[in-house]
Amino acid sequence: MASSYKKLSNTRLIQLCQQDPIDEMAWTEFYHRFHKTIARFIFKWNRQYKQHHLPDDFTSYLHDLSQTIMLKLSSDNRRALKAFRNENNDSIYAYLAKMAKYTVINYSKHYSAAKRNAPTVSLFEPLSIANDKEHLELIDLLASPTNSLEKERQYQEKIEELREKIRKQKKNKYWKRDLIIFELAFVHELKAHEIAAIISLEISEKRIANRITELKKLFNKL
Repeated sequence: MASSYKKLSNTRLIQLCQQDPIDEMAWTEFYHRFHKTIARFIFKWNRQYKQHHLPDDFTSYLHDLSQTIMLKLSSDNRRALKAFRNENNDSIYAYLAKMAKYTVINYSKHYSAAKRNAPTVSLFEPLSIANDKEHLELIDLLASPTNSLEKERQYQEKIEELREKIRKQKKNKYWKRDLIIFELAFVHELKAHEIAAIISLEISEKRIANRITELKKLFNKL
């Protein structure tokens, strides 16, 4: 029976994990299928935010933050997972990348405050009073240097504009794939080789790189 879950598409597996009552075998497969991906995203964002760890505690750091994300996905009757728009087989990767980004930011914030002996508030707390989109936008602003907030807002506006352009390219049968590449490259800043290593888009790493270049040209014209 367990082997049959391994054959499920990401979309179908997540549907089973989102439904009530929870399918325990589906959730187990979800964990085994994505926990390494989550760790890779954490590693990526750890480098981005220049977090430094001793070699002997970095494995624990990856494990603890990965477990934090899994806990967030499973807690409160799986609210975070149910909020995920399960649009296609690859969109889960962009969602996990975003969760990893904010988990690393949150860790960095608490770690810095602890070093200063300062009180701190979790960046996840606004979830109780704001919807997910507002919450994620708020964290993006908090994570930006004060003197770059306006630049960050303008960048996010251009991101949303290009995202909509891609979505409207219905004559391009690969628009959904382009949207995944766009999300991972522009929003989560993954390189072509990182995208190729994490997910299978049925195209080469070189083609992914070329598509990123093409999307950058469109972005710069906005």
